[in-house]
Amino acid sequence: MFECSVVSGMLRAFGCEVTAFSTSESKRAEALGMGAHHFASTSEPRSVLEHAGRFDLVLSTVHSAKGLEWNAVHLLHVTEGSFPSDMGVSTPDGLDEERRLFHVALTRARDALHLYAPLRYHHHPRARDDRHSFAQRSRFLDEAALACCDRVRAAAGTGPVPALGGSATAPARTVAAELDALWV
Repeated sequence: MFECSVVSGMLRAFGCEVTAFSTSESKRAEALGMGAHHFASTSEPRSVLEHAGRFDLVLSTVHSAKGLEWNAVHLLHVTEGSFPSDMGVSTPDGLDEERRLFHVALTRARDALHLYAPLRYHHHPRARDDRHSFAQRSRFLDEAALACCDRVRAAAGTGPVPALGGSATAPARTVAAELDALWV
């Protein structure tokens, strides 16, 4: 649960009000202890309805999203290893469960569904080299499914690090260069 406490602490530092959702009421004390202001059990529909419409942003696992719905859903890492999970593909029943979870994720969106499938994974994202492996799109996104999607790719020449400033006389600086300069 380390990541949860770090995220909760970070969100609180930015002045956010943090509400933790869990399918298990037994997690209440733990969530509040990690910095959440409020707790809601997703296994109790009344508890979830009390919080409806209160949030600008909801970070949720697919398991916690069962029975919930949002205007827009952004589903990250729609690649082999994530959808389906590496741990869920060892048996036919496990693969069926992964397909059901993927269906749950896709059907949480009322108006807009955004699927993200990275082309590659960087092994050293902050290093100066470009060591990476290529990501394989999820087997659940077959050609029939992709035919229903609008495909968007990053524009050529755009990198993962945005440019800062820049003008006709001064070149743009990158965030990475600015950070590197702090330790020179």
